[in-house]
Amino acid sequence: MNNVIIIDDAEDVALCAVEALAASFHVRFCSGNSLYETGCGKSVYIWRTDVLHSLGAEDCIIVLGENVNAIPSFLPQSALIIANALNKEQMETLSHRKNNVIACGNLVMDTVSYTSITDEEITVCLGRAVVLPDGTEIQPFEKPVQKSSDDRIYPVLAASALRIALGDSSFYLR
Repeated sequence: MNNVIIIDDAEDVALCAVEALAASFHVRFCSGNSLYETGCGKSVYIWRTDVLHSLGAEDCIIVLGENVNAIPSFLPQSALIIANALNKEQMETLSHRKNNVIACGNLVMDTVSYTSITDEEITVCLGRAVVLPDGTEIQPFEKPVQKSSDDRIYPVLAASALRIALGDSSFYLR
């Protein structure tokens, strides 16, 4: 899975993801009429869109923006979905789907959450073991992640979940 679709009318989740992934991946980022490349390593393609009207890729990762409520019904069951656990509409809709979901929020039961937050960093926590599509099992861990003063929590958690889902071992191995 190296195709990532971010459904969001804002760019903060996408920009946070591109910045985080560029440390370990060659990122091609398309948003609107712009294409941007950065980083080196295995290629990852990120598309940001306000609304997804169709999808031709079977194996992909879908990242839902913090406030997105309209989740396309045509998403393939093989798609991994990263969602905001604090968005009740997202969680309700996803509870009726068979996709694997990584819920990002502030509760212990969320897959990706945080244990502490300061002005400089958020300590991201993977709350339970996750098995990647290639069979790799990632055990629970905590990792401090740098943030700028204007970063909200969800974009950092979603970008961290994306690093885990893409198998960025530099993120979860010590």
